[in-house]
Amino acid sequence: MFGALSFLLRPTRPPRAGVGVGSRGRRSAVAPAPVFEAAAPTLFYVVTRRHAEVMAPYVMGWGPAPERRMAFLFYEELPQVTSLPSGTYVFADLERLRPRQLELASRVSEQLAKEPEQASVLNDPRRALRRHDLLARLHAAGVNRFRVVRACDPWPELRFPVFLHEERSHDGALTPLLHDERALHRALRRARLLGLRRRDLLVTEFCDTSDADGLFRKYSAFRVGDEILPRHVLFSRGWHLKRPDLESEAFEHERRRYLDDNPHETQLREIFELAGIGFGRIDYSLLDGEIQVWEINTNPTVSRRTQSLTRAFEAIDRLAARRSPLPIHLAPDLVAAAEREQRVADRLDGLRRIGRKLAVSVPGQRGGAGYAS
Repeated sequence: MFGALSFLLRPTRPPRAGVGVGSRGRRSAVAPAPVFEAAAPTLFYVVTRRHAEVMAPYVMGWGPAPERRMAFLFYEELPQVTSLPSGTYVFADLERLRPRQLELASRVSEQLAKEPEQASVLNDPRRALRRHDLLARLHAAGVNRFRVVRACDPWPELRFPVFLHEERSHDGALTPLLHDERALHRALRRARLLGLRRRDLLVTEFCDTSDADGLFRKYSAFRVGDEILPRHVLFSRGWHLKRPDLESEAFEHERRRYLDDNPHETQLREIFELAGIGFGRIDYSLLDGEIQVWEINTNPTVSRRTQSLTRAFEAIDRLAARRSPLPIHLAPDLVAAAEREQRVADRLDGLRRIGRKLAVSVPGQRGGAGYAS
C-alpha cells in the first residue's frame, strides 16, 4: 500500500486517494507523511471499484493530466484508511453499498465534516436516502402516486400490476408486468432459483405515465452541488425505457426545449434536498403534469465531458488551500466486520451476475419506457 497522495506516482492506474495504511495492508498507528504536489487532486469520487468507469471521462481526462483534478477513492479501501487529503468528497454509488460498507462510509464522512475548512462532502451517507427509502418518502409526501415495497415485507393493499427490481442494481426491471399475486409469487420463486434474495428485491407498482397517444417519456437531470442540469428526454411506446426507440424532428425539438428551458428545476431541487443528495441523476416522468420519480442514481454514467457539467464540478472543487492530511479513525470491530462482509459478497457476486443475465423481461419490454433503472 501507499501513503497519502502517493497515487500521484501511478498515473496509469485508478488512484487510491490519500489512503494511509501500514505495510501489507495493515492499518498503521500513524499515517505516512503526505506528498504534496501542485497538481494534486482536490476532488475525490468515492465509488465501488467495479463501477468506477462511469466517471472515467473526468478522472482520466480533466485537468493537466489524468487523475490530477479528480481522483477515485474506492469503498473497498475504506477499512484500510487512516488519513485523507483535504478536498471535496463525492460519496457516489450509495445504492450498491452493503450495510457495513455504508457504516464505514458514514464514519469517514462524519470525520470529514468536522473539518469544514479542509473538507466538504456531497451525498453524506448518514442522511442520503437510497432507492427504497427515497421512493417510500416520496409516496408518503404525495409526490409519487405509486408504492414500492421490499419483497421480504408484507404487501398490504398492493395495487397490480407490479414488477420486480433489484434494489442495489441499475440493470432495470427483472420482470414484465405481473398482474396478480400468483404471478408475483412465481416471479419471486424464479428469482430465488437465480440466487436473488427477497430482501434485495423491490416490488414496484406500475405507474402508467403514457400520454393520450400511448407515448411514454422519461426525463433525466443531474444535480452537481447547487446546479440542476437537464440531461435528456427519451421517447418510446413501451413502458420500460433504458434506451430511446423513437426519434423524429418533433421529438428532437421537444428534447432541445427541455435542455434549454430546464422547466422542472425548482421541483427537482426540492426532491434532491429531500433525498439529501448533492450529486446524482434523477430519472422521472410526468403524470397529469406532476413529477413521478423513478430513482436518483448517485453513480450516473458520464459518457463525455461537457461545459455545463465541468463548470458545476469546478464550483464544488473550491478548496484551494492544501493542508495536512485529515486523520481517519475507524473502530477495529467495524473494520473487521466490513472485511468479512466483503469476502462473503465477493463469493456471491458471481452467482448474482449470472442471475441478472438470466432474469430478463419478455421480448420487447426491456428497452421500452416508463420505469427507469
